[in-house]
Amino acid sequence: MMLATGHGLHDLFTGIWVIVLASQRDALGLSYTAVGIVNAVYTLATAFVQPSAGSFFDRTGKPYLSLWAIATTAIAVFFAALAPTYIWLMIAGILAGTSSAVFHSAGLGNAKHLAGNLGYGTATATFLFLGNAGFAVGQPLAGYLLDNVGTGALIAPLAVCVLGAPLIVRLLYRVLAQPPNEPNRTTREVLQSSSREVWLPILAFIGLVFANQTFQGGLSTYLPQFYEDQGNSLAYAGNLSGLLFFFAAMGSFVGGVLSDYIPRRSLAMVSMMLLAPLTFLTLRAVGAPLVALSVILGLMTNISLPILLLIGQEVLPGGKTGAGGYAFGLTFLARGLMTPIVGALGDVLGLLSALTVVGVVPLIAALLFLFLPAQSSLNN
Repeated sequence: MMLATGHGLHDLFTGIWVIVLASQRDALGLSYTAVGIVNAVYTLATAFVQPSAGSFFDRTGKPYLSLWAIATTAIAVFFAALAPTYIWLMIAGILAGTSSAVFHSAGLGNAKHLAGNLGYGTATATFLFLGNAGFAVGQPLAGYLLDNVGTGALIAPLAVCVLGAPLIVRLLYRVLAQPPNEPNRTTREVLQSSSREVWLPILAFIGLVFANQTFQGGLSTYLPQFYEDQGNSLAYAGNLSGLLFFFAAMGSFVGGVLSDYIPRRSLAMVSMMLLAPLTFLTLRAVGAPLVALSVILGLMTNISLPILLLIGQEVLPGGKTGAGGYAFGLTFLARGLMTPIVGALGDVLGLLSALTVVGVVPLIAALLFLFLPAQSSLNN
């Protein structure tokens, strides 16, 4: 729970980051494509740093060092909110993405290390739930503060993260310290292999990650801007987006826990297939139906995520921290590459049409789960 709480504090500022982008788009006069590029810089920095950071923690046996990123990510996002130019916003994105990579590279391995008598799915679900909850809370919080108080008000959540990081490090460093991890399968061994049993699951995993993150990256980055462009305030946009992603956090918890008890592939496939019709209806709803559909869409959005990340730790190379770094790194790489494409599509077609198209992508990719392991070889 302490580890998951740290994830919640860290991802509070990744949620704030999304609203800061919407705010800076107005302040700096940016296009959707320009916003997508900044977010791509953030996510690509995260993606490329994570595997090497995960390998470092495997070699040293000190994954508790990653917890310091709770403070450094918050500082970088606060700097982004103050950025006076597009270049400074880009620099802030690089700093925030690098710090986020350090935290997440050890996150899945830490959760499994602390699982105890829980199944790995439940432990992963708890870790992801509070992280996604922090992301969801960060959006309405930032929307309210930026609309009603000003950028300086972000100093309050910043102080919580900066002061909370050393406390969490102190509480967890002894239980997370562990002997260095030897990889079950190295990257070189994978690259030299010609076995379909090695490559088919990896390629299917990569395809699913790109589909999942095209949807999630497009929705999380542009949904607040979609509602703002309809004439609503940042606070309103943050509240609606925050509602959806709070229930996405609930979905990640439900998906992880259920994966310990029922066939995980079927659960993930059904949830992904429902995203297309739910996205179509949610984007066109108003009033009470919009609230209800946001809740349902949120739940379906993340049910497959913990299952996908757990499978990634099974099929990717590396020790238990390094494989988690690869799994998380691929998710951020996919988001970084695909989010600006969604932004460019929004500039051409409008955000309504672009986000509707994005909703169809997981529907097409869901069948790739058939090429992944049906049951975990790692569960307790």
